[in-house]
Amino acid sequence: MGMRFASFASVGLVALAGAGCLTVPVAPDRPELSQFAVPRLGIQVEMEVVPLRVGRVGAPRCGAAGNESCLAFTDIVHGAYLVKHPKGTFLIDAAVSARGKEDVKRFPFWVQMLLDYTAEGSLEASLKRAGSPAIDFVLLTHSHWDHAGGLREMEHPRVVMGPGELEFVRSLGKDHVPVSMADHLEGARLEAVTFDGPAYEEFPASRDWFGDGSVVLVPMPGHTPGSLGVFLNGVHGQRILFIGDSGWSMDAVEGPSHKLGPMSDLTDWNRPLLAETLWRIHHLRRRDPSVLIVPAHDLAAMRSVQALAGASVRSATR
Repeated sequence: MGMRFASFASVGLVALAGAGCLTVPVAPDRPELSQFAVPRLGIQVEMEVVPLRVGRVGAPRCGAAGNESCLAFTDIVHGAYLVKHPKGTFLIDAAVSARGKEDVKRFPFWVQMLLDYTAEGSLEASLKRAGSPAIDFVLLTHSHWDHAGGLREMEHPRVVMGPGELEFVRSLGKDHVPVSMADHLEGARLEAVTFDGPAYEEFPASRDWFGDGSVVLVPMPGHTPGSLGVFLNGVHGQRILFIGDSGWSMDAVEGPSHKLGPMSDLTDWNRPLLAETLWRIHHLRRRDPSVLIVPAHDLAAMRSVQALAGASVRSATR
């Protein structure tokens, strides 16, 4: 049923695009980015990163990046990343729980057709395949249902979000589309990041999480008020930047490009602010292509992270 719904929704997007009905500027306005701060990297810290893939759906490439073709298709994945650091084991996002399909049914019917997916497990099942590690905390790139749903399968997790994100979740009333679901956060120990550090790369502020330069958080507002990015500096010699849903795919970063109109209207909180964030990520990509940028739903990016670990890491990705 999931694939039939997804295919129907995809055909609908293609038809609308062909008819010229998707009136949204696909390229965000370019802000002034004449300055950036190249960071001084901290001590060498070796980390392991394990992708936890829990679902997928085929979709037109234009859905994730409006300047791409609606006749070409790509795989959108749902997942999280398990990070094993000498100072703690943590998750970047929490993906969906075993009740993720029930979450989809909480949306209006036409939205269900766009969001339905093929389940490949849950956060709990993926963590079991990864050896059931004790999780010290979860870094949420943002609070949307497909990034926070798995929190329900954890017992009183410590959850770190960007400034204003919890208030955003609580502001969504019954008349709003439930892109974030307050019950996903019930029982969690919630805290907000304070970006009290200096400019970092293209971003105006930062938070050095462990104080050694190995894990650095940066603000990426726009998709939601408190969206944040996570730099990992030292994954088998590779620097990685997890950007959450600031872009759903590398197409969005390379453009840069907003999502297609209906998808952006549904999921993006502040499109002009997101445009600035997209340009910051795009500028970093052009200036320093050695940084591996990982959009949360990009299958190729997930596979690149998995390849870094090689045979030494037992992946929980199917």
